[in-house]
Amino acid sequence: MITLKSDVQALFTGAVGEDKRIYELETKSRRMIERQEQFENSKHTERPYEQAIRMVQKGSNVDDLMNVCNLSRGEADLIIMLHGSTGTDSSIGHKKDFTLQ
Repeated sequence: MITLKSDVQALFTGAVGEDKRIYELETKSRRMIERQEQFENSKHTERPYEQAIRMVQKGSNVDDLMNVCNLSRGEADLIIMLHGSTGTDSSIGHKKDFTLQ
């Protein structure tokens, strides 16, 4: 009887230990899923800007950026200023000045 009691107690102790490990694994798994979702969401928020930069490099204007990428006028102007054609003079090598409207 004492052996049976100690065996049951050992099984119970082992089960509690396993339960704790399972809980820790589930917690880590949930954190990883949340991080993955945050990463995916951050990628989606960057895409309009990446698309806008590519469009500007191909010659798109402010209205195109605003309509296609759903950007504000200020965002579109800034992307054009930063990534638009340089308008460089080969002898000078400076960027053309842009004025915001």
